[in-house]
Amino acid sequence: MRKLDADRVCRNVGRRIAELRDARALTQEQFSVLLATSSQWVSQLEAGRNMTVHSLVRVANALRVSVQDLFEAPQSSSRERRAGRPRRG
Repeated sequence: MRKLDADRVCRNVGRRIAELRDARALTQEQFSVLLATSSQWVSQLEAGRNMTVHSLVRVANALRVSVQDLFEAPQSSSRERRAGRPRRG
């Protein structure tokens, strides 16, 4: 079994959370209301920071998925998500 990089796993879980949130047509602001937290916290979580088992359970429950689903590879794994606002088209 190959050695895992914890930071990379957290970034992938964050991307997966963002992907699942987007699939439900929720903004970070709307998702933060659903979680009773700040949109800043959601942003940090999607960037792969501030993850705890407790927070992952809360997120999974809010998205109506299993915690295991959060660890699936993000569909957008071929391109790296950047922190901050997306570029204007």
